[in-house]
Amino acid sequence: MLEKEPKYGSKKKKISSTILIVCIIIIALFLFFFLSTKFLSITQKENYEYRWVAKNEHIYGKVLRVYQDKGVTFVTLSDSLKICLPYSENYGYKSPYLNFFIEKGDLLEKKSNNDTLIIYRESNQYFFVLGKFINQPKSSHSNE
Repeated sequence: MLEKEPKYGSKKKKISSTILIVCIIIIALFLFFFLSTKFLSITQKENYEYRWVAKNEHIYGKVLRVYQDKGVTFVTLSDSLKICLPYSENYGYKSPYLNFFIEKGDLLEKKSNNDTLIIYRESNQYFFVLGKFINQPKSSHSNE
């Protein structure tokens, strides 16, 4: 009787295809992390162009660009001023979060030595206290 020769060729194909798949996964992960960190560094670099609004500073201008990152609102005004506004909430509005409330085209005003930001939109005025949560509804679990 003739014995069958083992088929080593098919094992080599399985091993080489497994190695190929692993290499593709490693390359894909490398590209993902490389591009993610590259995009992150671009965003961080852009964020450094913005400065925090000082309490004694007067701000007045039309919003040309607005975006938020990690709760901070980054605004470019019509006079090319680039400012960072801290996370703020006013529960008196349907959208209480400042970072989602401000829109391109709004007019912003903050008077010197004041922490209140006034947003003019159409014929309405909206108020946010920078870095504060205001008009919070009373909790039913309150001890008051």
